Amino acid sequence: LTLFAAFLGIALWIIRQPSFLGKNFFVTANLALLVWLFAALMELFSATTGCKVFWSMFAWPGIGLLSVSWFLFIYSFIRNESDRVLPWQWVLLVVVLTLSMTASISTPWHGLFYGPDTGPANGISGSPVVYDREVLFYVAAALLYVFIVASVIMLGVAIMRSAGRTR
Repeated sequence: LTLFAAFLGIALWIIRQPSFLGKNFFVTANLALLVWLFAALMELFSATTGCKVFWSMFAWPGIGLLSVSWFLFIYSFIRNESDRVLPWQWVLLVVVLTLSMTASISTPWHGLFYGPDTGPANGISGSPVVYDREVLFYVAAALLYVFIVASVIMLGVAIMRSAGRTR
């Protein structure tokens, strides 16, 4: 709850700040983090396994949006680009958000994200869930890690190319 309040405060503060490179993507990343944190909180506070799995599935749109918006923030910041969102960036945001959301939320119909062995860790009400992760989970995770690794590589290259105080 403290993290949620802190990131909400940060997001609201950033929105009111003057423009800076990649601001739209930075704000989007913070809002995506809030979605993820909210879903995690709801999963934690839920008493039934079905509710916990439901909120776990609804965390994935935030997880997907966070990864790609952070990548786009780093990309824009390093390239010294304005806050205008380019068409390819909109497509990337929408496609990754849609894919991560569709893969996770549709799992009751196909069972390819969370498998049939997903269930409570023990018989106590509200106990944590042990997730049986299936192929779509790993595909989604791998796709999102591509954006995170690309962000780290871009930062490394930018640091190596910078000089003096900038570095």
